[in-house]
Amino acid sequence: ALCCVSPSTSGAPLCALAWVQCMERVLLEVAAEAQQELGWERYPQHRPDEVSGSCMQKGSSWFFRVQGPINTAIQANDLWPLPEAIAKAVKLEQRRQSRVVASFQVIEVHAPGDATVQLAFQETSPWYRVSIVGPHNVRVLVRKNFPAESQSTILFVPVSSTLRSLATAMTAALHPHLPNALTITQVYALPRGADPLSSTSVWSGFPALQSMAQWTQCGLLTYARTLSQNHYIVLTLKKCASGSPLLPQSIDAVARNSKDWTRLSYEEFELTSYLRSFLLIIGARV
Repeated sequence: ALCCVSPSTSGAPLCALAWVQCMERVLLEVAAEAQQELGWERYPQHRPDEVSGSCMQKGSSWFFRVQGPINTAIQANDLWPLPEAIAKAVKLEQRRQSRVVASFQVIEVHAPGDATVQLAFQETSPWYRVSIVGPHNVRVLVRKNFPAESQSTILFVPVSSTLRSLATAMTAALHPHLPNALTITQVYALPRGADPLSSTSVWSGFPALQSMAQWTQCGLLTYARTLSQNHYIVLTLKKCASGSPLLPQSIDAVARNSKDWTRLSYEEFELTSYLRSFLLIIGARV
């Protein structure tokens, strides 16, 4: 269901958390589909630097896709630092000015690589379809090896109801022809009633794609990438009176669906196999 893309018209709007979770799922789905040509209507005009645009309709909503190359030696899986790492880099390197973010502070970590943050982009870094000045709360999600091996995707989903229509996802993949280059694919939902054929809709995501050079050259984000590569999680297990351990049934269960879990019997539980099964389900390398 794509009802979360546009504001509810039923008189009972979705709560902010439910909307953000729904939009995350939709954007991840569209980001995966954006790596294929099926269903996308490509526009004949292209930018001089080979940036192309195309659109696709899902349900009653239109999504737009902007694709283009960037020259960088950074691997696609390393391009997007974890939000926790960006916040740590900003805190540790306060004297180093970022070319991309003016401020970045974690409000809540929902899962590794998934956090609600308060951030402000530099005015020269238009990451949305329109420029946003000042700090705002955003759900930032980074997925390594998504939607395929050696690819990665980052989502920016503003929490505020006035900024919801600016939610976007950007995927980095190895360029099929150019050495030391990546293909960046940005997808976003067009506002309800927007004409997908208008020039405003077609190229409104182009400035963000242009800003990718700043992302790759920013010293603070380079430091954040190093922190991401060294990122680790401390796991603590304790006896629980509520029963045996729970195992997620899908990757979305960990942070977004509290009902999609099953309880193992004590006879089935063995720590090594449990951890291996858990990590495989959430898409981690084992």
